[in-house]
Amino acid sequence: MRAVKRLEQAACRFTLGLAVLISATGVAGVVAHSAGSSRLPNPPSGVPISVSAFLASYVDGSGRVVRWDQGGDTVSEGQAYALLLAVAAGDRDRFAAVWAWTKEHLQRPDGLLAWHWAGGRVVDWMPAADADLDTAWALGLAGTRFGDPSLEAAARRMANSILREETVTTALGPVLVAGPWARTNPAMVEPGYFAPEAFAELERSTGDIRWASVSATAMVVLGRLTGSGLPPDWASVTTAGAVVPTHAPGSFSTPSFGLDAERAVVWAAPCDGMGSAIAARAWARLAPSATRELFPLELSLDGSAETPDVSAVIAVADAAAAQASGRASQASELLDAAARISARYPTYYGSAWVALANSLLGAKGLSDCSR
Repeated sequence: MRAVKRLEQAACRFTLGLAVLISATGVAGVVAHSAGSSRLPNPPSGVPISVSAFLASYVDGSGRVVRWDQGGDTVSEGQAYALLLAVAAGDRDRFAAVWAWTKEHLQRPDGLLAWHWAGGRVVDWMPAADADLDTAWALGLAGTRFGDPSLEAAARRMANSILREETVTTALGPVLVAGPWARTNPAMVEPGYFAPEAFAELERSTGDIRWASVSATAMVVLGRLTGSGLPPDWASVTTAGAVVPTHAPGSFSTPSFGLDAERAVVWAAPCDGMGSAIAARAWARLAPSATRELFPLELSLDGSAETPDVSAVIAVADAAAAQASGRASQASELLDAAARISARYPTYYGSAWVALANSLLGAKGLSDCSR
């Protein structure tokens, strides 16, 4: 399962450009991606064009999120992103289509989602906790915003399964792990899965105060991991509460700040509190490259570039860190830079994160800091 994360990294590389997109989608697919906002319908007032662009370019008529740049497969994470963006856009019909496809093709008997679908079938039934968390978050938001109690019921069902199957008890408190496979001691976690807004929404929509504990523990883990550097893509957490940066299972590379960990800064940035403070602290490591408009796909934990490849996702993380540290104008410029990179070198993952960042940091379609 984790090997495909490396495919996502490869798909975001500068050197792939449109050549990969052409091979995956043909000319029609390239037109859909490269035409940009001029070929898309005008979004409703207040909806960032990046959100409409992602939904129009990557969600097919059945509600499936197609990774055009990775052979046309689908992952549960992509379905979750589309659900969140449909809520942010207030697009009830699109939300319904994406959720219907997800339920029919990915949902397991326990309520969690199989993570990988390709060639007309599920090819790996193991869930990934980020997709489950983000889907439950989207369902809870949609239930409220669209006035649909059945969606809130679906959120509660999934939230209960996440607590049961994708958390472990440690001396620090309950920890969200990477998936059911990651619960052995030491547990494997991806800091990029820790989304404070998702935890807060699930506490609200389920009434289960355990989500407050999961959120608090996530911030403690993230705080320990960022005490002297950037968060790593992966970390281990022991039952006794030891937190250690590590590498992906099956890999022996040095822990790094890549496409997985970059999400952690974006999730943490919107609201005041420990998460925002952690995102602001990341700015010290990200500022040297961000201020020079250098956007390497992967950084070492001290902030030095590990690859010459360019990524829209690191520009998004830079923007989140800048905003959290009170640099709103610079954050806006960095979001614009991320959009330019994504438009020039379109990928499913980069496009998703430009759209999500605009919904979290800009239009506030997903963030509700009043809670």
